[in-house]
This record gives sequence, structure tokens and C-alpha cells, in this order.
Amino acid sequence: MATFPKSFYRATAAGFPGFLLWAFTEAAQQALTPVACRRWAYACASAETAVREILAVQVATYDAIRNSMFLLLLIGVWLWRSVER
Repeated sequence: MATFPKSFYRATAAGFPGFLLWAFTEAAQQALTPVACRRWAYACASAETAVREILAVQVATYDAIRNSMFLLLLIGVWLWRSVER
């Protein structure tokens, strides 16, 4: 059985939460985007002007949420990769 130095276990313990943060954020982002975009595309095709304005606000809000999730994803990758050095 191979024995690992204590620094390996410390790096693994510190890097694994970053990996989990990345994994769950990426999964949520990939799951939410098609659902939201498909719903808005169908609604916008047959909508009146007032409804299209509401949809524009919803799309802009989701764009901000998606950008925040991408930043969270990058932080997770940074945490995950920074301990391996």
C-alpha cells in the first residue's frame, strides 16, 4: 500500500471543496440555461410589446445570474488548482 505525505492529504482536503464548488455550479448553470432560454424563446415568439419588455428584464436578470455563476465557477477552479502547486 502506498503511503502519501501529509501535504498530499492537506492539499486534497483544501482542494476538494473547490472542486465541488466548480462541479455543482457548472451543473446548475448547464441545467438552467436551456430551460430558461427555451421558455423565453417560446414566450417571445407570440408576445405583445408589454410582455416582451418583461421578458427583456428577465433575460437581463438571468444574464447577471449566469455571469455570477461563472465567477463562482472560476473561484472554485482557482481554489481547486491553487492547492496542487
